[in-house]
Formats: sequence, structure tokens, C-alpha cells
Amino acid sequence: MKTMIWDFNGTIIDDVQLCIDIENQMVKDWNLQVPFITKEIYQENFCFPVIHYYQKMGYDLTKVSYEQISYEFQKRFDQGYQQMDLCLGFQDRVKQFQKEGYRQVILSATQQSELDKQVKHLNIDSFFEEVIGIQDNLAHSKVQRAVNWMENNQINPEDCTYLGDTDHDYEVAKAIGIDRIYLIAQGHQSASVLEKTGACVLKSLLEWH
Repeated sequence: MKTMIWDFNGTIIDDVQLCIDIENQMVKDWNLQVPFITKEIYQENFCFPVIHYYQKMGYDLTKVSYEQISYEFQKRFDQGYQQMDLCLGFQDRVKQFQKEGYRQVILSATQQSELDKQVKHLNIDSFFEEVIGIQDNLAHSKVQRAVNWMENNQINPEDCTYLGDTDHDYEVAKAIGIDRIYLIAQGHQSASVLEKTGACVLKSLLEWH
């Protein structure tokens, strides 16, 4: 059976501007000496692990810890995601893949209970056979969660396609044996960053044929 594995943030939910707004507001609230972040700056610099992104942007993590930033960011995101739209073209593609007989799965680094809540709020849970998030702060990585799911369900990576919006999604797909990878340049990284992976890069899901 063909399987479509979807990343969530920036691939399904259009949350980039929310993330930028939260970051700029946190910098202001905490009086941090960090430049104002535009969408262009964000998409050129965002990376994983996320702590490296904050270091690149000039955060002094000896004054405000990465744990403090992460906690506050997640709290504000949880308060704001209800206003988010789905990414351009998502509805068309998810329905198309369903008609074509794909098993569809979400794979995200979002904590499982939060991910379940967000997917249900967006009213897209019926499209997905499985929604795979991180169990807790001590859980295995996104890669390990995917490996466990694939082994438990006897999923052949050769039958899988991976849709994401970052070079980390490319790394995850490769780590679990998937070669059919599409990166969508309407999320958390720019097309110029994504193209360095060598994967097929689309401007939006509307470009899928």
C-alpha cells in the first residue's frame, strides 16, 4: 500500500507568521538584544536543532535559557494556533491522495497530546490513519518514532513519499529509508535553503501533479 508521510508545522498548518510574531514579541517583552525578525530572515536562518537557530540569531542563552524560550514559545503558540489556516493546496492534495488510495500519516516533533488537539481542531483527523508526535520531553526523536511505527506496521520505505518544509524533514526521510521526498517552500525555510538538499522543491502544494 502506498503511504504519504506528512510533516505538520509549515506543511499542513500555515504557522510561520505566528512563529515570527511570537518570537518578536518575546524579544520585546524580555528586552533582549536581538534584531527584529522578518519572514525573509526567518526562512533563511531557521534550522534544527532549534537551539542552533536561536544561537545564529544572537540570543544570549546565558541570560535567557533555551528551556525558558521553548516553554514560553510553546505556551504562546498554544494560545494562537486556533487562528491558523491550512497551507495553500493542502486540502486539494490530501483529498487527492485519499482518492488515489494512499495511507496518510502525520509525523511531527510536536508533543503527542498537543498534536492530537491541533489536528482535531483543524478538522483534518479523518484523512489520517496515524498521527505520530513525540510522547514527552524524554521521548525518542522524531526519527525513532517513525522507525518504530514503520516496523510495527511493516511499512516498506520504498512505498512511501515524504512531504515536508525543512532540510530536517529531508534528513528524517533519508534516515528512515525514504527516497521520494518533496519539500514545500511555503513553510519554515526558503526555497534556496531547501534546494541545497537536492530534493524536489515545490513553491506550494498547488504545484503537485
